[in-house]
Amino acid sequence: MTTWTHSPNEESSTWRYHTSQICRDGSGNIYSTIKIGNQEWMAENLKTTKYNDGTAITFVDDEDADVEVWEDLTTGAYSQGGTGTTADDDYEDTYGYLYNGYAVDTGKLAPEGWHVPTDTELTTLTDYLGSDAGSKLAGNADLWTNGSLDSNSEFGTSGFTGLPGGYRNYNNGNYYNLGNHGYFWSSTEKTIDVSAWYRLLSYNYSTVFRYGGEIENGYSVRCVRDKSTWNTLKGGVWNLGSLIAWEDLDKHNWEDWN
Repeated sequence: MTTWTHSPNEESSTWRYHTSQICRDGSGNIYSTIKIGNQEWMAENLKTTKYNDGTAITFVDDEDADVEVWEDLTTGAYSQGGTGTTADDDYEDTYGYLYNGYAVDTGKLAPEGWHVPTDTELTTLTDYLGSDAGSKLAGNADLWTNGSLDSNSEFGTSGFTGLPGGYRNYNNGNYYNLGNHGYFWSSTEKTIDVSAWYRLLSYNYSTVFRYGGEIENGYSVRCVRDKSTWNTLKGGVWNLGSLIAWEDLDKHNWEDWN
């Protein structure tokens, strides 16, 4: 689908268009997306096993199988989530995968045309949503421990559907907080080669927390669309490779992307 916005100009007909190409990762998974403010986000957690150039990402099993492997990594990797030393074999079907900060740092983790958000982009998202942003960003109440997050009347209203996937710890490779907290990487380092900013959704708070986490930790990833996919054309609209006539515009879906 392609959507257009008209920039009123009597002297020249100027239209901006956005091609909503499929959000497809390096493994071929396709994601639903949601527009929030002036940003478009994946509405599901990333679950790719390959970078966007087709290179396989290293998989590290739980501590019961790959003892002391996760905590010693210095390169990109992913894993399932779980509880304690044991992974949940069906974890990725609901929560996607957990990725360490090294995988984020490659710049190749997101689908083509998308990227792991910067700290600033995540702030833009939460600022747009305002009060109770945590409840608005969260979704699927059945997965969350009951608390202030899911009892808030704004729960799930943004369509972002943030989930409590927990995290994998850098110090011992164990899994923590499944059902209680959702951790989402940014691509912005807090301390060079040591930590990066992330956002936390917690079952007992309706707000969003901003923390720095060690890059060896495993967190969930949501991606945001590149701004370079927006374009401006004059005199017509380029629709999936074909120039269409002005009189045909009313046959297409319109949406106001400012």
